[in-house]
Amino acid sequence: MAWAVSGDGNVVVGTSNNEGFIWTSGGGMVGLNKVYELHHYNS
Repeated sequence: MAWAVSGDGNVVVGTSNNEGFIWTSGGGMVGLNKVYELHHYNS
């Protein structure tokens, strides 16, 4: 389920199967847990 869409439609955030996600026109859908892991390991 999408919860928010950017004004230009290039970014969507929402939930799927009890996980948050972000979708971008350039990168597709990425689970927010994955985004957290990437940020955590690159810090």
